[in-house]
Amino acid sequence: MYFLIDYENIHNPGMRGTEYLLPSDHVLVFYSAPAPNMEAQYLTAIRDSACEESRKLRQMLEDAFEGTAFAVRTGKKEEILKSGKAPKVICLDTRRRFGRRDGLEVYKRLKSWAEF
Repeated sequence: MYFLIDYENIHNPGMRGTEYLLPSDHVLVFYSAPAPNMEAQYLTAIRDSACEESRKLRQMLEDAFEGTAFAVRTGKKEEILKSGKAPKVICLDTRRRFGRRDGLEVYKRLKSWAEF
């Protein structure tokens, strides 16, 4: 499940429930200068949940494709890797999503950076 949190409008009361995050969850918190601080308990709950891994995967993908024509569409590459499919299926999926030639290049980069 995806949680998009407008922290500027809800502040700390709106963060209740972070301790129930699942590994498959994604959390994106929007904040600004008027609301820059969050109670540590909520940040700790988010950090301790497995949804933290999404941030690490996204960073890995951004690093792998930095400076290439494929630097955009990180979300699509993330979906492909999280699918848990066999390498052959992942190869076909990248070719379908990015085109024959570009998909093969994306697949090769994914394969060199991720274990699947």
